[in-house]
Amino acid sequence: NKGIGAASNQAIENGSGSIIVQLDGDDTLESKAVESLLHHMRDGHVCTYGNFRRIDSNGEIIDNGWEEARYSRERLLRSMIVHHPRMFRRDAWEKAGKHDEELTNAVDYDLFLRLSEIGTMAHVREILYSYRILATSTSRTKHQIQTNNTFEVVRRSLERSGASNFDLHVPNPQSPRSFMIMDKRFKNSSEDNSKE
Repeated sequence: NKGIGAASNQAIENGSGSIIVQLDGDDTLESKAVESLLHHMRDGHVCTYGNFRRIDSNGEIIDNGWEEARYSRERLLRSMIVHHPRMFRRDAWEKAGKHDEELTNAVDYDLFLRLSEIGTMAHVREILYSYRILATSTSRTKHQIQTNNTFEVVRRSLERSGASNFDLHVPNPQSPRSFMIMDKRFKNSSEDNSKE
């Protein structure tokens, strides 16, 4: 009961493999998922990930989920696009500092931001995972905490990259995780112009 980060670290540390695949307990992998992700991992990436479909509690298909067709670190900074299924290298996970045990959620987003700082990732555009949507899902039950932690992990990543003069701007409060990264100098000059 130490949280998602501690549980993830313990599970990985108890294993011996050099490649890690994440699978939540109520979700399922397609039979070709590991083979497809591993094939692309051989190109030297620290992480590969595929597409997913959403299913209900009975296993019925809701839809084919969503995707950002092309991976880029810049796009990852704006929202978590490295969705299930995800495969990553143990040595990269260790170098990135493992899962943060202090965060209550946005733990995976934080890890994949840190992984993106040390290597490349590849998006495999195949449906390889079924994500079960439940009323108790973290994104549904802890929305505000998830939003706050999302902002925090993005700020940390910007600071690690040496971009300390940036801030997060939320144009639509009804969709707080659809934010923009703004240069503080631009924001201040816009405010000055509006006062004139």
